[in-house]
Amino acid sequence: MTFEEWYRRRVRSGGTFEAKVIANDAWDAAPTAARAWQPIETAPRDGAWFVIRVTDGKDVWFEAGCYEPLMGEKFVEAEGGLYRKIAGPIYEWTGFNNFHMATAWTVLLEPPEAK
Repeated sequence: MTFEEWYRRRVRSGGTFEAKVIANDAWDAAPTAARAWQPIETAPRDGAWFVIRVTDGKDVWFEAGCYEPLMGEKFVEAEGGLYRKIAGPIYEWTGFNNFHMATAWTVLLEPPEAK
């Protein structure tokens, strides 16, 4: 199933009629280049929300999120079975549950202005 098929099926299967119309119009209005999938290594790190394609080897699904690191302190193993505290990101991505299994990303389209 392609992203477009999934997107259309998902939008049409739930939500209000107005939400369905806005989402479908946004998808249809986007140029094909804007809907192109990119390698996950090139995912934006500027805080912009985007969609990822996730697979576990047999199923494929899609998630939306953005890069938003949470800085904090964590413990790492040191010599002799001891641990030391270091500062750094606790996590980097917001909104994704399975970013570690993502294979590609694409832009999250803005809905068109209401008429």
